[in-house]
Amino acid sequence: MLVIPKDWERRWKGKDAFEQIFALEGAVLKRKRDHKTLRVRLEGKNYYVKLHQGVGWREIIGNLARFRLPVLGAENEWRAIRRLHEVGIETMRLAGYGKRGWNPARRRSFVITEELGQTISLEDFCRDWKTSPPPYALKRALITKVAQVARTLHEHGINHRDLYLCHFLLDTSAGQENVSSDSINLYLIDLHRVQIRRKVPKRWRIKDIASLYFSSMEIGLSRRDLLRFVRVYEEKPLREALKGNRIFWWRVKRRGASLYKKGLRKQLVQGEGGSCPICNSPGRFSFRGRDRLYGKARIFQYMRCDHCGAIYQNPMPSAKEISSFYPKEYPAHMEIEGQKAYGHVKRSVLRNRYGYSNLYVPPLFRLMAPFLALFICRDAIPYLPDGRALDIGCGNGRFILAMNALGWQFEGVEISKAAVDVCRRAGIKVFHGDLKSAAYPGESFDLVSARHLIEHVPEPGELMKEIFRILKRGGRLVVRTPNNGALGRRFFGTYWYANDVPRHLILFAPRSLDLVARQCGLRPVVCKTFTTPKIFLNSWDYFIGNRGMPSKKSKPKRAIARLYVSLAAAARLGDEIFAIYEKP
Repeated sequence: MLVIPKDWERRWKGKDAFEQIFALEGAVLKRKRDHKTLRVRLEGKNYYVKLHQGVGWREIIGNLARFRLPVLGAENEWRAIRRLHEVGIETMRLAGYGKRGWNPARRRSFVITEELGQTISLEDFCRDWKTSPPPYALKRALITKVAQVARTLHEHGINHRDLYLCHFLLDTSAGQENVSSDSINLYLIDLHRVQIRRKVPKRWRIKDIASLYFSSMEIGLSRRDLLRFVRVYEEKPLREALKGNRIFWWRVKRRGASLYKKGLRKQLVQGEGGSCPICNSPGRFSFRGRDRLYGKARIFQYMRCDHCGAIYQNPMPSAKEISSFYPKEYPAHMEIEGQKAYGHVKRSVLRNRYGYSNLYVPPLFRLMAPFLALFICRDAIPYLPDGRALDIGCGNGRFILAMNALGWQFEGVEISKAAVDVCRRAGIKVFHGDLKSAAYPGESFDLVSARHLIEHVPEPGELMKEIFRILKRGGRLVVRTPNNGALGRRFFGTYWYANDVPRHLILFAPRSLDLVARQCGLRPVVCKTFTTPKIFLNSWDYFIGNRGMPSKKSKPKRAIARLYVSLAAAARLGDEIFAIYEKP
């Protein structure tokens, strides 16, 4: 089969036109084992010529083994271009097509298209949007147009298989600076792998849209922009589109994140891993997330260290940025509403197992204490009579009040002025600032507590060194921090409540926490993991988009969540790490 322009036939009269096309010379734009793309000029016009030499039996058998139809040559693109014109999608204009040979593994073929003139790929056009946002109307119009193209493809049984922004060409014949929302003309190209059916299977629709999502991750789109795409693609009100197709869009997001992760590994996308703030090893992409606690749209990127397993925010924010993550209504800074006293059950365990001999416990509860200790207060701090202690990042001082009621002499350090004011109104001795600014004398404390603090610190090693300096010999450091290997995180992914993007700058694994402690001279004594129904239920609310009554206030849901707590405990994959370190 051979279809070429008549002026080309006249040019090669008396010669084999098929062989003449394969002998054409021009600028090689792409070259692969079985095909190449040339840019040539003939009869005063520019053309793109794709020459296919045959894919070979190995490629054919490999595709069939994966239950896929192999792409044997240019015929697939020729049919796709014609079909796109039929359904009203702008694409390349055909100039010629030909194939020769009966053997599918060695069949030679070509397709020729006219040059599209002055165009730019959407990938290049949108590249600087993150730092130099375009006019809102233009961005909205482009998102709408891309969504309409994707919807039209899938409505007519067509899936692209490589639907990236780089395969949309924007007409810039009037000048790139003059592109406006009223003059958008998009061409869809690179149709080599297009599939045409009566109906596109869901998994191929997911792949197409996930490819678009992946290729748009570096251009600074907001959540509002992404939801606009959903609404246009579904051709429904947003609430109806999400309610009826939530699993579909969740799978799109997951597939897009997976493509991004692979792209980083292959260095196909921007996003340097930086170095791990704990061991200085290189990192790989882990996940992207936003501030779900306060509903902010800004996206933050996290990397995973290849060596110690820590997950860290990249790029690491400045001190000014970090302070902006904590509004006045941040829960840890709220006024203390009332301090609950320990009951006889907990007091009996504290006295029996952790040395709180100063606590009165009725005889019956003393007998029960060894059994009760198997289930409660497994993360209590061993008692030291008249022990001087410091709680770093003490927040509103709730923990200090509880520990002082048990016989400790706790004081605090807190960087938030609002939280410091709350502490001082409660009669707590607290220093306003960071630990280094407090300048405590060396070997001042028997115990230092860093509960849910170290994950908020960009340089944990410096913090640990200062803690080591102010601890007495034999003094202990108590740390509580989210466990990045938790069962809940594996299940909920970016919806895991303890991710707490962007306030949690580093998510530790037990080995990365041990590493930073050992580097500063501290010796590990205890390392356990724990979880609570609260973390599971808050993660569930994030996952389902619950904006009503929190699930943690529902007794039936709390009962169900306790099953998860038991499962996480059995697997030793709790949501929090509880560790105690000692200064030798």
